[in-house]
Order: sequence, then C-alpha cells, then structure tokens
Amino acid sequence: MIALVGSLPVSISSTGNEGSSPEQGERYLVTRENGQPTESVVFTNAASGEGVSKVFQKDKKFEPTEIQIKVNEKIEFVNNDSVSHNVYCGGSKFSFNVGSQVPGDRDLVEFTKAGKFLVRCAVHLDMKLYVTVVE
Repeated sequence: MIALVGSLPVSISSTGNEGSSPEQGERYLVTRENGQPTESVVFTNAASGEGVSKVFQKDKKFEPTEIQIKVNEKIEFVNNDSVSHNVYCGGSKFSFNVGSQVPGDRDLVEFTKAGKFLVRCAVHLDMKLYVTVVE
C-alpha cells in the first residue's frame, strides 16, 4: 500500500493480510520511496471522513507519540496496556481528563481549539503525547 506521511510518499507493508488497512495491534513496516524507514507514522480515519483518530496506550507509552488533527476532530484513547492509565491535558486554552482507564477502556475526546497540546498520563508521568490541532 502507498500512502502519504506529511507530503512524503511511503510504502506500507503488513505482516498480516495483504491489502488490509492498518489495524489495532498489527505491526507495519513503513518506508520512504528510497527504502529508508520513517521516523514516525500516524494512521487516522481521516480518509473515511469519520474525523476520529486513534491513540493507543501500550507498554506505558502512547502510540503514536505525536499526532496532528483538525479543530473539532476527535481522538479515541484506547488502553491496550496491562495497567490502568489516566489520560489528561491540563492546558489553559483547552483541557480534559478522561479519569481512570482500565485495560480495554476507550474514551473519545473532541479537540475544539487550535493549538499545540501536551497529553499526559497522571499515573505514568513519562507518558507524553503531542497533539497539534489546526484550523
């Protein structure tokens, strides 16, 4: 499958079913046209028009660690970890707190303001997600 990451064309190959879309829990090799791996990739549902992107919590980390969305789009926070998390953003311009998320929980957050936001876990202070929201 060929996709765009930013303005760069990349090749995506799955270890699973050929031609399948990126799915939760599957591993993908993502390379630039020259065969070099990309630094980071964000798979969203933007092409389907749903306006929802997924961010997973696994191994006490956010996956991905950076994401860009548009104003009024949503991020679904999915706890695929074996421990509980508390996802929050404490900015003065925009804030939220989903509360305790046990393994398997999913919470949807709509980002209503443009800007750059740091999302954290109140339980695991090293967990950081950088969200850029554009008009």
